[in-house]
Amino acid sequence: MIREAIRAEFMSVQEELEEHRKKILALEKLISECNSQIIQVQSQLSTFELRTSGPSSPTTPGPPPLSAYEVERRRSIVLANVPEFMGPSNRDAWQWDFSCVSKVLAHMNIGTPPTTIYRLGKVSRFRPRLIKVVLPCTDIQKQVLSRTNLLRSFPTGSFPPVFLRPSLTKEQRDLRRSELLDRSPRIPSHPHHSSRIKSPSIPPLIPSSPLQNIEPMDVGNDHRDRVLPPPLSK
Repeated sequence: MIREAIRAEFMSVQEELEEHRKKILALEKLISECNSQIIQVQSQLSTFELRTSGPSSPTTPGPPPLSAYEVERRRSIVLANVPEFMGPSNRDAWQWDFSCVSKVLAHMNIGTPPTTIYRLGKVSRFRPRLIKVVLPCTDIQKQVLSRTNLLRSFPTGSFPPVFLRPSLTKEQRDLRRSELLDRSPRIPSHPHHSSRIKSPSIPPLIPSSPLQNIEPMDVGNDHRDRVLPPPLSK
């Protein structure tokens, strides 16, 4: 009797162990399937990250901001052939330049005054320096450039006509200079003549006479057209 009871108990334990073994095998299979799914999801996530971080991503950084020099250049113009006042007073020279620039802008019906003006380069006895005119915004600059044909009727008296152009970068100036040289006529050299071409005489400088200091280059304009510079801030 005891042996049969022990044997029956042993068989019961064996059956329970077999059931546990089957459950363990099923769990191991389930874990293996879960691991495979995790690996697949990780692969899909990696592919998605590569696509979203490509060049077409909205997170791609834009162009660098413009420098202060470039912002000023884009709203500036350059005037050529404006006679230069030569005298000991820098203030008188600035008043002369401001009056000349104001008359040019008034002739072109530009109502907005410039932000600042200044001469470019070193002083020359043979040719007046260019004047850079910084305008309040690019829209005013474009408006001025669209009215350059009005300068044909601008009175300059005995001085050459006034020209203006947009402010250019060094690369643009070099390209324009090269194009002008290519378009200039080539004169063949002659053994009895010098190959140098003399430039026409241009009266570039204004003496420091008080009477001439109050008469800008366009002396034919009426007195009411004169524009005085703004007073200095205290």
